[in-house]
Amino acid sequence: MSHVTMVKTKLDNLNIIELALKYLGLSYVPNGFIRMWNSSIPNVPLVIQQTRYDIGIVLGEDGNYTLKADSYAWKHIYANPALKNYKLKNDQGEQFAGILQQACNIIKSQIMAEKLGHQIEFSEPDDNNVIHAKVLARE
Repeated sequence: MSHVTMVKTKLDNLNIIELALKYLGLSYVPNGFIRMWNSSIPNVPLVIQQTRYDIGIVLGEDGNYTLKADSYAWKHIYANPALKNYKLKNDQGEQFAGILQQACNIIKSQIMAEKLGHQIEFSEPDDNNVIHAKVLARE
């Protein structure tokens, strides 16, 4: 398994990650297996399914989730039409980890705003993949 890549994140809530994947429009399955170049890894909490190589979201020793995939998986995720509004380069997953972190922050912001009776509008990603938020006060 020399093609295995792992990208650490600061994400620690699987439910928020799942909502973030929905927000991004990415297909995933709970409790699946990661398809690799010449093998597979079973019992993965969340798997972003792709055509050939998947990306797994696994719990790390530090309590945060790690993205685990075959190195070939990253060019597929960056070509995914769901991410068409992002300016992406083909790296080994660090940029996708940032996008996933950003989506998790959006979900957390929406949950908090709803609790306070507010709404938040989010822009499309700009040229630096930054999404801007505008809080709409209660009426």
